Amino acid sequence: MVESRLRYSIMLWGNSYNYNCQKAFVLQKRAIRTIVRISQRDSCRDYFKELQILTVPSLYILVILTHLAKYIHQYESQDEREIRENTRRKELKHKISPNIRIVKHCSGYQAVE
Repeated sequence: MVESRLRYSIMLWGNSYNYNCQKAFVLQKRAIRTIVRISQRDSCRDYFKELQILTVPSLYILVILTHLAKYIHQYESQDEREIRENTRRKELKHKISPNIRIVKHCSGYQAVE
């Protein structure tokens, strides 16, 4: 149940400022400690491995890579674009290169970078 809540729109907030991700990670660790009934002072690192649960940063990377694998054809480099424009594949959509720092923090850009 906790993982489904964390996965929900993680592509939007997963690469946000460290404060948001850190807060989600702390809540995830609290849930692990509650599940395995250990003290708040005990480390839960081994329990992540034992229960085969991904941490918030790992979950974000998994979701981004899954998205990239599904929509790889939408991301292309400038060289690929020039090759496509000079061939019979001219009808494919063009990708706009981001120049704004905010766009560079979005998940689609991070997946390709």
